[in-house]
Amino acid sequence: MKLNYKKGFTLIELLVVIAIIGILASVVMTSLSSAKTKANRASALSSAAGVMPAIVSCADNSTATVNAPTNTSIGGGSICSDSSNVNSTWPSLGSTGYTYSVTNFTATTGSTFSVNSATGANITCNSITGSCL
Repeated sequence: MKLNYKKGFTLIELLVVIAIIGILASVVMTSLSSAKTKANRASALSSAAGVMPAIVSCADNSTATVNAPTNTSIGGGSICSDSSNVNSTWPSLGSTGYTYSVTNFTATTGSTFSVNSATGANITCNSITGSCL
């Protein structure tokens, strides 16, 4: 008696493989989303930390004041009202999803500003301590 064996995969086998590939793809997408969030925060933190020397220099000058950025997400505008810091401008935050929030600009108490995100992962910088957290 001759048996007829068909070559190939059954429908169940193919569906199982497709399900496994779908599960693996969802795990990879979750990991990539987390990495993108961390990269955006690192980029915003780097921009905020780069502004600190100009703010400290401006705060040390009793006749100068710290200006707010012209656009909270794009940045721009001079950081200090003093003409000696003419090359110091607020950097762009790009497409990180963060925006500037500036408050408390006085030479005696120091200047603080925040870089805020919609997710609540905020970065606060202080010119007295010279740090961003």
